[in-house]
Amino acid sequence: MKIAVFTDSYLPGTGGTENAVRNMCKGLENIGHEVKIYCPDYHVKRNIDEEKIFRVTSIKLSTNDMAVLPLLQKSKLTESVKNFNPDIIHFCTGSGMAKWALKIGKKLNIPVVGTIHTKFRMAFSDTIKSKLIVNCMVKSIANKLYKCQAVSVVSNSQIPDIHSYGYKKENIQVIKNGSTKREKITVLPQTQNTVKEKYKLTGKTVFLFVGRVVKFKNIQFSIKALSELKKRNECNLQFKFLIVGEGSYQKQLEKLIRKNNLEENVVFTGVIKDREILNAIYMSSDLLLFPSIFDNDTLVVCEAGSNGTPSLVLKDTGPSERIKANYNGFVSEHNEVQFAKEIERILNDKNLYQKVVNNLNTILPKDWDGIAKEYQKFYKDAIKTYNNAKI
Repeated sequence: MKIAVFTDSYLPGTGGTENAVRNMCKGLENIGHEVKIYCPDYHVKRNIDEEKIFRVTSIKLSTNDMAVLPLLQKSKLTESVKNFNPDIIHFCTGSGMAKWALKIGKKLNIPVVGTIHTKFRMAFSDTIKSKLIVNCMVKSIANKLYKCQAVSVVSNSQIPDIHSYGYKKENIQVIKNGSTKREKITVLPQTQNTVKEKYKLTGKTVFLFVGRVVKFKNIQFSIKALSELKKRNECNLQFKFLIVGEGSYQKQLEKLIRKNNLEENVVFTGVIKDREILNAIYMSSDLLLFPSIFDNDTLVVCEAGSNGTPSLVLKDTGPSERIKANYNGFVSEHNEVQFAKEIERILNDKNLYQKVVNNLNTILPKDWDGIAKEYQKFYKDAIKTYNNAKI
């Protein structure tokens, strides 16, 4: 099967959607399909294989190199898709490239399916204060989905969000993200020592966050909870909270940290691309704090689990879908005081903590080849629906 994948989020971006799309495409190739990716050029230097990628000229929307608007290249884009001659077009976005996927699919008589990775209403509301404009933007996404032969999302928590856009069909399929195949994780002792010395972790309980430092990741919730934990702490718990990543919300978080007298406890490491160092940080941590209500099937919880670090997440969120409370992870109510109490309970119950660590393998997802087989069925069903509609 030939699959044309349209996305607004791709390499060299490092976010969850970029990685999910890349790994999905690799998985599809591994099980015998041919894939071509259509995405913006982002105006940044690239050191990646471009043979199977068509880059659309784009303009920057902000200082963020990855925030771009794909420009009209209708003839070149259409000609490339026509020459590739795909069996199906799959857009993994709700924005510009989805529009072109649908236009070209209609023109060339090719079925189109769509996957939504993001809670767009929440993402738009973070920067756009007009509810009217946000409603118009998400309605535009719903209109695109109505033109698809099939629609999928990566978590159950997205379904009511998609319905709120105005897409009322019930046939939304959940296809969760996968994991990359790799050997058993090993970290050199000197790397672990370097990490512990650099961030002064020896003798301390270590909490961790990994991801973009933006408001809707809810890192401020963890900081407030840790402030509450520090107030409640009767045995003078010594702890560090490592925030691995970078983003526009760091300055606001730094103010909140100073306000709560946590300067000695919280460390911003910046982005860490060295896998061994990142694994050493995971292994040196006691608990991943991930109270995001924005994320869907976040792989950072799985990444932490593969390194032996359990996660504490919020109830009824995307990150909680892989976790069974007190079995392979921990779940809290949406309240900073309750979150602090849950951290305290976890630290005080060594037997429970060890039980959860022993069960971490149960949160790990299928590998991407297995997920690709789910998408393969998704495509075949959509093509069948498309062909039956033409009869």
